[in-house]
Amino acid sequence: MDMCTDNKYENHKSQRFNELSPKWDRSAMGKQYISSPAGDKYADFIVNTVKPYIDEHYNTKPQRQYMGIGGSSMGGIISLYMAIEYSEVFDYGILFSPAMHVYADDILDKFFNNYDFKSMKSLPRIYLFAGGETGGSDPGTPYEEACITKYVDITKDNLVSRNYPEQMIGTMIDKNLSHIESTWAKIFPNALKWLSDTGGISGDVNGDGILNIRDATEIQKYNAELVDFNETQLRLGDLNNDGRVNISDATLIQKRVAEIKE
Repeated sequence: MDMCTDNKYENHKSQRFNELSPKWDRSAMGKQYISSPAGDKYADFIVNTVKPYIDEHYNTKPQRQYMGIGGSSMGGIISLYMAIEYSEVFDYGILFSPAMHVYADDILDKFFNNYDFKSMKSLPRIYLFAGGETGGSDPGTPYEEACITKYVDITKDNLVSRNYPEQMIGTMIDKNLSHIESTWAKIFPNALKWLSDTGGISGDVNGDGILNIRDATEIQKYNAELVDFNETQLRLGDLNNDGRVNISDATLIQKRVAEIKE
């Protein structure tokens, strides 16, 4: 018996599994926990009801560059779904121990095939973590961390193979850590550090916190070899993710500033 896919223990279904699950094909074990997936409704509620209410009633920065989504276990699953599906809303997704083994083996292929990452206007940064120690979790359940470990590399490789920029994916595996809140609390500073190191507004090469025509001018100067770019400027200046900073990127900035459809 493969403990990662079959559950010989008592089935404890809860609405939490349904609420945080996209309508994805489930594994044999996953079907015992997820009967009526409603993750699409949950995501829509967060994006179109909760966020607008908070932005209206509290002193927030509602722009995409300040927005992220994150969660652990099933929360990691719905965070992956929302970061990709609502990439125009979220700048990053933090995925701690996403319980991918409750789904069919080919589910990431099917999900990512819905998107053309190379042509998408905005891509979220993705931080993936998994441990490897089962700890006190029952074998054959969504909580068995040893069954989740492999999905860090599987998810990253699947994204990169579809032209997702590798530099926008951070990963960490610690096989000594288990599927529990204390683990995720320990790893959270690592995720924040990575996000800080890879942050910034796409295209904002002059570092003034605004995407405007001055950034396009700076890229033109860079291509004319009038100025040098540091590593951060090179990362932010590559808007079309082709590995280069050139006139095409300056043109994209001009279109975005003028709100011309790309």
